[in-house]
Amino acid sequence: MSNAGVIDDHMLEHYRGLLDAEDSAFNAVEHAYEEGDRERFQEDLRLWRSCIEAKLDYLEKRGFALLGQEWRQCLEYRSHAHA
Repeated sequence: MSNAGVIDDHMLEHYRGLLDAEDSAFNAVEHAYEEGDRERFQEDLRLWRSCIEAKLDYLEKRGFALLGQEWRQCLEYRSHAHA
């Protein structure tokens, strides 16, 4: 049995956790930026990007592909271009 495209309590609970992790990571990026801590900013930015990727991966696995198949290459390219 496939759960693709099914929204249930478990899916919403897991997704909420991913959103919370992304929000927390973004707050860390924001604080590092405001403090001018370049090294910490870069670390937090990597963490934030990984949270976004985890969220998109989860949605894709659940049958909700939001960005098309090339989203991963786009994120990888952008992360290397800004490194």
